[in-house]
Amino acid sequence: MVAFGAAAYAAKVFFTDPSFYAYGPYRGDSVAEIASDKPLYKGPDYCETCHAERYAQWSKSGHYRPEAGKVVMCETCHGPAGGRDKRGLFDHVASGVDHPASGKLPVPADTVKLCSLCHEKMPGRPAIQRQIEVNAHAGGQACTVCHNAHSPKIAVAAVSKSAKPGDVAAGKQKAARCAGCHGADGVSGNPAWPSLAGLQEAYLVNALKAYQTGARQDPMMAGLVKGLSDADIEQLAAYYAGLKCK
Repeated sequence: MVAFGAAAYAAKVFFTDPSFYAYGPYRGDSVAEIASDKPLYKGPDYCETCHAERYAQWSKSGHYRPEAGKVVMCETCHGPAGGRDKRGLFDHVASGVDHPASGKLPVPADTVKLCSLCHEKMPGRPAIQRQIEVNAHAGGQACTVCHNAHSPKIAVAAVSKSAKPGDVAAGKQKAARCAGCHGADGVSGNPAWPSLAGLQEAYLVNALKAYQTGARQDPMMAGLVKGLSDADIEQLAAYYAGLKCK
């Protein structure tokens, strides 16, 4: 019995965490351990270092409205940028892989399913949240056909008001050089190149002039817009603004 009692006492000492009862009848260190663990969600600032252009688009869009309590973070759509190893029974491990060491974060393929989580029209959803009838909206096409995922809605106040209305017919002729990437009717068949159909005329004027000045950086676009006059740009913008995003 003495030997059993000694063994039981040794087992209690060995298996009981040192923090037990230090703060009451619970493991007082558990909260501190969880708090010190590497975060699974890194936050948008973690993404800015490598993705400054997309971060800038996002931070000026409707997805970033802290004054309204609405911030849709990068990882909401792309998944967590951090990772954790599976913890053992008694140990605490926080050495899981991180992006970009673990490779690229996933780019959502079914944007209709993803975007409708917040934007499908339903009773009780706040009116400030833009809502659509999913089956009737755009014929069920991917949202990215018409919307830039990082800045879904163009901020009207941010674009120039000085653009002059352009000649649509003349713009159509000049648009032949753009069709290879942006589609014959301004609807791109490749997600790497944006669709231009239906974008605001003033926005398109600003964008093309930004490539001329170097405010926007892209070698191919810089070469294409190099010889365009202001009239050429206005005509192109008028043509694409008048197209429908079918």
